[in-house]
Amino acid sequence: MMATDDSARQQAQEVNASKTLPLMSRDEIEDLIANGRHIVIYREYVLKLDAWLNYHPGGAKSIMHLVGRDGTDWVDVLHSDEAKQKMPRYRIGRIEGSWLNFRPPIQGGVFRTMAEIEADRRKGNYEVATGDDASSPSSRAPSPVFDVDAGALRGRKNASGSGSARSGSISSNSTADKTPLDGMSYLDTVTREHIRLDLETYPAVDEATQANIAAKYRELHQRIIDAGLYNTSYSAYGWECLRYVSLFSTMLITLHYGYYFISALSLGFLWHQLVFTAHDAAHMGITHKYYIDTSIGIFIADFIGGLSLGWWKHNHNVHHIVTNAPEHDPDIEHMPLFAISHRLLGDLRSTFYERVMKYDAVAKVLLRIQPWTYYPFLALGRFNLYVLSWDFILTGKGPRKGPAANHRWIELVGQVFFWIWFGYGILYKSIPDNWSRFVFVMVSHIASSPLHVQIVLSHFAMSTADLGPQESFAQMMLRTTMDVDCPPWLDFVHGGLQFQAIHHMFPRLPRHNLRKAQGMIIEFCKDVDIPKTDIRRAIFTSRKHHASTLSAHALAALKSFEAEKDEHQAKFQKLKAEAESNALLSIDAFSEDWNESQFWYSDDTANKLATELLRDATSDMTIGVVSAPSVFVALKNILRDRSEDEKPKLVLLEHDNRFGVFSEFYFYDFQQPVRLPAHLKGSIDRIICDPPFLSEDCQTKAALTVRWLLKPNNTETLPRLIVCTGERMEDLILKLYKALGVKTTAFEPKHTRGLSNEFYCYANFECPNWNWR
Repeated sequence: MMATDDSARQQAQEVNASKTLPLMSRDEIEDLIANGRHIVIYREYVLKLDAWLNYHPGGAKSIMHLVGRDGTDWVDVLHSDEAKQKMPRYRIGRIEGSWLNFRPPIQGGVFRTMAEIEADRRKGNYEVATGDDASSPSSRAPSPVFDVDAGALRGRKNASGSGSARSGSISSNSTADKTPLDGMSYLDTVTREHIRLDLETYPAVDEATQANIAAKYRELHQRIIDAGLYNTSYSAYGWECLRYVSLFSTMLITLHYGYYFISALSLGFLWHQLVFTAHDAAHMGITHKYYIDTSIGIFIADFIGGLSLGWWKHNHNVHHIVTNAPEHDPDIEHMPLFAISHRLLGDLRSTFYERVMKYDAVAKVLLRIQPWTYYPFLALGRFNLYVLSWDFILTGKGPRKGPAANHRWIELVGQVFFWIWFGYGILYKSIPDNWSRFVFVMVSHIASSPLHVQIVLSHFAMSTADLGPQESFAQMMLRTTMDVDCPPWLDFVHGGLQFQAIHHMFPRLPRHNLRKAQGMIIEFCKDVDIPKTDIRRAIFTSRKHHASTLSAHALAALKSFEAEKDEHQAKFQKLKAEAESNALLSIDAFSEDWNESQFWYSDDTANKLATELLRDATSDMTIGVVSAPSVFVALKNILRDRSEDEKPKLVLLEHDNRFGVFSEFYFYDFQQPVRLPAHLKGSIDRIICDPPFLSEDCQTKAALTVRWLLKPNNTETLPRLIVCTGERMEDLILKLYKALGVKTTAFEPKHTRGLSNEFYCYANFECPNWNWR
């Protein structure tokens, strides 16, 4: 059997190794990653893969996307037993129990050194870091990525969603923070809506649920192994070879007799069919031996097809790890030709290509017509693959060391060989005139393009939302990939790869066995309550669904993106005028956005809270308002009647850019709790904070923001602090703010539209409006 669990010998080695390898803490692992180490968890072992990066046949980036994560499922299904037997040499320690994934640095995760972790402990910050919560600037792409925290799936109305982890490129000092009129608010809303829909459709992304899915997925994998589905059907390849020989012979015979159109069709169909076997070889799905399968793949891809197998591996392995992630997956990054995600309209930075995919003038024109240019561009896709292949080989983008590095030179020979037999031997020597040569090239290349349609079809119509680093491998693959159902007799047209969801779950499973595994996968999906998507009646029906998806997702976003600019510009000017004129303000001018978990206080509650913040306040004080804009509006209204030398300074920290009409506004994202202008640190005398989500993660990060903002206390009088949040957060709030003397008060804030959750006011002082409980 080609694919098996670890042998008894390997298990024995692991038991012995576990006795000598140190047990590593989460802090130690975070410190290593903060210092640039590439750490991956595999079967409860800690692997340090820095030395392997330049040798990895699948490229360094595929490893980078697993840094800080439990990569067991990714590693198991993407690697041969031969490769996995080499992994013990990279072990540096082990962990016990379950592992809460970090967000990898390449995806924007920020990590703390041991010194920084210990400093946080001294400040009373004992939260479990996941890489999303550090305060230093991140490398995240300049577009909103909404990281879903399992505990934050219930907002103030138990609504699905969580806080959004915004771009590291956003600075609260910048003009952009105070000018929310670049159309991004619409894109943010669509992103949150897509996340909400996925959270409602798929199992929760909390640790326990996803651990259960992962465990059952591993049981499924073992059943597939036991059923012998990893055993290659060489007889199936025998029939395929007959098909290849028939097509190649037809191409040569018709070429000889001058039937160039038929000859070109035959060659195109041959390329189309051969790619399936090259794909198998690149996944080590034929013999399951690296050197043999790689040799087969290079011969087919480079020597016969003119395409680089190395480029394919470099690109495709990342695709299998971060499937359908707009900023990470190169298989869906086709700007300015296509935008399958609304997020691509926001000048998204590709971590694969290491450049910004600009939404420029060219993109604005091409994206408007993409439902009509979709098939023409795919028909010409092979020409682009030639360019990418040559770029990969000539610039040395593949592995720098080891056997895989030597494949570059073999591929270069293969490319030259291809252009000799195809370019010189067929086009130049066998076809008499330029027009016939042009027709031959176009027909042969277009004839091979159905493969492109099939591949993108399985992903373009599926989710591109990011549900955070805790989502299991199996759920991610089923959420971002769909199958195209067709009768068995038509499998040869699709090469068996119409079962893309199954292929993504088990990439090395021989494609002739994918249909046999279908029943097991459907049973698994029912067991873990994951909906499995497939489009029936093959590609002829699927293309309609797909084209409408392109139009609905991207074009609707494009139109609304630009229309909202004009609408917001007019509204902004009106609100700006009111704010600058010192007129009486109303929070009703800003409609509640449940996606932001916004629920305005009643006027009475807002005024009482504002009154207590202002009581005995002097002009040299600064009052901070964190995520409570209705209180900020009440403060502005009360201060209207005071002279300038009697007014304390106000600071509003808020995620909603609409409040950028106020000069006191600073953009605030609780996921980055102290990513704020340096001059705000230790500058606030009194604070009210209303964390946007009823989760431990959000409350803890908001408390970190509050402590960072407050002035150092050099007197016996504590700075005045109010925290308004849910009753069920009481124990956590009293713990987080114990050093500041916060207690539960008898005052119960009321909201304009009411809330299903009981709301409490916590404060470190008593006053005419409340006493402690």
